[in-house]
Amino acid sequence: MPSVYREFSGFTRAARCGILKGKGGSGVEIIWDFDGTLFDTYPLMARCLQRALADAGQEAGCEEIRAQMAVSLAQAFQHFGAEEATIARYRQYIQEAGPQGVAPYPGAAEALARVQQAGGHNHIFTHRGSSTRWYLREHGLLDRFSLLVTSEDGLPRKPAPDGILRILQRSGAPREAFAMVGDREIDVLAAHNAGILACRFAPEEPDVSTEAEIVLTDLRDILKAIEEERTK
Repeated sequence: MPSVYREFSGFTRAARCGILKGKGGSGVEIIWDFDGTLFDTYPLMARCLQRALADAGQEAGCEEIRAQMAVSLAQAFQHFGAEEATIARYRQYIQEAGPQGVAPYPGAAEALARVQQAGGHNHIFTHRGSSTRWYLREHGLLDRFSLLVTSEDGLPRKPAPDGILRILQRSGAPREAFAMVGDREIDVLAAHNAGILACRFAPEEPDVSTEAEIVLTDLRDILKAIEEERTK
């Protein structure tokens, strides 16, 4: 299925072109979300939370859990009234599943390689902690990334732009070279709050309602989408 690209009226054409082209011909700088974007972690996360809730005597369906996780994991915990013991049990089940319990989305590894081959860099801004590097290392993808901002950095959560701004500062690349790719609207809002391009990854919902400039159904289309925006 081809990706769908949507413009956001909040960006003028001149600003949009500036973001996409970067400065001095520099490569594109892509900031990726992790859960639900690079890695298909939601099925495992939903099963583990369902199991942890059941241990506490609470029944919940995986689809309902996933719907809450689509907002944020914190939202899911709050929605189900998960207490500290339940959250700890959830994290235990995630740990026991190991890195092979989840896999990158189809095309993720290829998309990351293409960005590097085009002279760009890949970065991550995620609410996940140390397990981010664990998953990347176990799947042979850690060397595809230049900068990672995780919960270990102690920065405000999305849609606050602090994690993106940290990457911009450390990278030294111009702001207009950056784009953020994520599966949730909080990723889009974080990108716009930082003044960079937003790409919404929606592999099963190409007509998703979003303020993102670009909607992707296939991660491998990221450079193609940017190039098409450049030529508009």
